[in-house]
Amino acid sequence: LKHNLKLSKEAAAKAADEMSTSQESNNQLTQDKATLENDITELSAENELSLLQIQQLQEELEAIFSQHKSAEEQLKHNLKLSKEAAAKAADEMSTSQESNNQLTQDKATLENDIT
Repeated sequence: LKHNLKLSKEAAAKAADEMSTSQESNNQLTQDKATLENDITELSAENELSLLQIQQLQEELEAIFSQHKSAEEQLKHNLKLSKEAAAKAADEMSTSQESNNQLTQDKATLENDIT
């Protein structure tokens, strides 16, 4: 009977020890779970902030692209106007040169007529 009592006490002590170890393990797992949940919350917030920053950058890039496109179109328009103005000036210069040549000829003819 004493032997059985001793065995029962040993089994009870072992069970209590295992229960204590199990409780410690459970507490550690609970702590780890809380840490992981906190990490997830922080990472989610960081991800949301990163996404907002990416969206802001995209909007800024779209605005810059739009400005560049407008500037490019304005430059093309100004180049076309410059070419047209240069062609018109060349035509006017040619017409002026022809007129000048004609006047020079007329002057020479008049001078010959006078003499």
